Amino acid sequence: MAVAFGTFEEPHAWLIRGLVEYGWPDLSPVAGRIPPGRPGGFELVRFRDSGGKDGVHLLVVAASGPQLVQEDGVYDFALRCYRRDGRWMVGLRCVEANFLQEFPFDPANPGWAAGYVHQAIVGYVPQFVTWRLQGGELTWAQRKGLPELEGEPCSAGLARFVDELVRTRRGVDTGPLEGWWLGRDSAPPPAGHAPSPAAAGAPGGGLAPVGAGPIAVAGKAAGSGVSTTERALAKARPAGRALVGSSSLLLMVGLVSLLNALLTVLLFALDRPAALGGSGCFGLALVLAGGLGIAGGRKLSQLKGGVLPWLAVGANLAMPPLLGGLMLTIDLLCCAASGPLMVCLPIALYALSVQVDPTVSKARRDLAGR
Repeated sequence: MAVAFGTFEEPHAWLIRGLVEYGWPDLSPVAGRIPPGRPGGFELVRFRDSGGKDGVHLLVVAASGPQLVQEDGVYDFALRCYRRDGRWMVGLRCVEANFLQEFPFDPANPGWAAGYVHQAIVGYVPQFVTWRLQGGELTWAQRKGLPELEGEPCSAGLARFVDELVRTRRGVDTGPLEGWWLGRDSAPPPAGHAPSPAAAGAPGGGLAPVGAGPIAVAGKAAGSGVSTTERALAKARPAGRALVGSSSLLLMVGLVSLLNALLTVLLFALDRPAALGGSGCFGLALVLAGGLGIAGGRKLSQLKGGVLPWLAVGANLAMPPLLGGLMLTIDLLCCAASGPLMVCLPIALYALSVQVDPTVSKARRDLAGR
């Protein structure tokens, strides 16, 4: 296989290069926002965060000419690389638009894969939008019927390269000007050369007729140019990280309390049962609360459901005043020492407001239904 750009000789790099050559702008520097007048673009943030496994995400305005499906806003196509029977494949999946196609990756013509992807999207989206504008809707059961495509990671070098681009807000579409496009060129695929797609919802493996397959609502953003999932993640990530931070504080105080209980045993044996019991119970409670808070904060930042985010918020709300009240009955100085834990209260309230935010709740439900 020829080098795509830099020193990267792999399907992931050829897909990124190919998208640029077919005119897709890199939206990573602008947080996935599609500029006015452009039909779409791709973003590499999730590619960077997953080491390439989550693939390149193509964001396409739900439009056919001047007609726009305001309810859908933006369709999020996940483009992933993986092996099947020892052969590299390229999969393109979009639950919102009832779309799943697979293409073989040809190392002798590595640029063709991006051409197949480009042809597939520009040919399909206008048809699907037309059907949607005519009142097409799909059921919840159909939305869950689209199989997942498990991508494989890219090389460590490419992951570091993309990470540097994302962190410095530079688009990979500047590659031709930067001189990154090295190696032998790959001609675009000839018209009509694309292989038959495999898709969900159609007998015999063909693409389901427009309107016949599943469609999800994750990623909708009426006219905003950025998907609802991205907007929800922008809210959930800082709240989840803040919750992890405050829960880590609870965990550290709990570990110190347990250490104090251990020192009490070493220095005084069991002659001070009140101090030993107090430190031990406080320590265990805080360690448990901190562990639950860290796990729940991570779930919140990833838009995952379940009881853990609620337990994390509850632990951060309950433990500081409970500990302070109990310490007050023992010693005023000890009560003052627990004061820094009160920072957990506003963080917990902030995380709670994000947890119940309608955008976050909707994106969480939609992602769970993919």
